[in-house]
Amino acid sequence: MHEITVPKLNSNDQSYVLVEWLASDGEELAPDSPVAVIETSKTAEELVADEGGILQQVVGVNAECGIGAVIARLFPTERARAEYLACEQRGQAVGPPATDVVIRSEEHTSELQSL
Repeated sequence: MHEITVPKLNSNDQSYVLVEWLASDGEELAPDSPVAVIETSKTAEELVADEGGILQQVVGVNAECGIGAVIARLFPTERARAEYLACEQRGQAVGPPATDVVIRSEEHTSELQSL
């Protein structure tokens, strides 16, 4: 998962307003694809995705976004996005997907503890 955050665009502002999404939830984006337009006190700026992936918007249009705020996430697959959203809806801690190595390590640890 890759997070798209709000960059510092000028020294006068501490936050900006997301005025338009240029990509939809669930849309597959290539690297350098336009994602959203944010408005500063002086201009409107287009944000692009540094990486490719399946987009999940985090904030809505007209949301005030502080510098460094996460406005969207990119997932490697639709399945990874769906699993993330399911955990989020259940109120579970949401983090990067577990790898097979981590899962096997946890299984091995619990086996050792039972001995």
